[in-house]
Amino acid sequence: MGSKSGAPLPGEDLGLCVAAVSRGDAPSVDDSTSVELNATRFRALGDPTRLRVVQELAAGTRCVCELRERVEVSGPLLSHHLAVLRECGIVTATRRGRWIDNTLDHDALSGLRELIAAQGAGADR
Repeated sequence: MGSKSGAPLPGEDLGLCVAAVSRGDAPSVDDSTSVELNATRFRALGDPTRLRVVQELAAGTRCVCELRERVEVSGPLLSHHLAVLRECGIVTATRRGRWIDNTLDHDALSGLRELIAAQGAGADR
C-alpha cells in the first residue's frame, strides 16, 4: 500500500489504520494483510459488472453460461471479472465436466459486513 516513499497513493483510505493507531494498538502484520485483502475486495465490488455478478451468485451457484445470459456481457469480459472476484476470494470456481460453476464465498462477504458494522459502531462512540 502506498508509494515507494511510504506516502499513501491518491485515493487510498487510511481510516482503518488511523483508527487502530489512535486506539493505541498499532496494526500487526496480520492486521495489515487483512486490511489489504479487505481493500482489494471492496475495490473488486466497486465495479458495476462485478457487483451484478455477485448479486446473481447470491441466489446460488451458477455456471458461466448462466451468468453470461443474466449479466449480459461478452464471454471474455465475464471471464475477466470472474477472475478478479476469484483472486480476491469473493468467488470460488469448481469444474464440473465442461462447465465451471461459480459460487459466492459467503465467509468473505461476512468479513466485509463485519468490518463495516465495526466501523459504524466505532463512529457511534
